[in-house]
Amino acid sequence: MFWGFWNKKAGVLGALGCLFAMIGTVTIIPFMPDGWDAAAGFPAMKGNVAFLMKDVVLLAVSFYLLKQDAVRVSVAEAERSERQQVGETRDWAAMQVAAK
Repeated sequence: MFWGFWNKKAGVLGALGCLFAMIGTVTIIPFMPDGWDAAAGFPAMKGNVAFLMKDVVLLAVSFYLLKQDAVRVSVAEAERSERQQVGETRDWAAMQVAAK
C-alpha cells in the first residue's frame, strides 16, 4: 500500500489486498469459540473478539482507500486520453496549415 503513493495501480492492488485480509478476519468474529460472554449474552465480547473488532475499522479504511485509489486511476486515465485527443487535434490542425 505504501508503494501506491507513487504508483496508482499499485495502490489499488494494495487496497484490494488489505480489503480481502480484513474481510477474512472480520468473518471469523461471529464464529470465535468463547468469544461472547455467556453471562451477559451476545453483544458482550471477551478475549479475542474484542481484539479483532479493530479489523472492522480497518475494513472500512481499506474500502475507503480502494475508492480513493480507483478515482485516482480513473482521473489519470481520463487526463491521458484527453491529452492524446488534444494532441491528435493539434497535429491535424498543423497538417492542415502546412498543406495550404
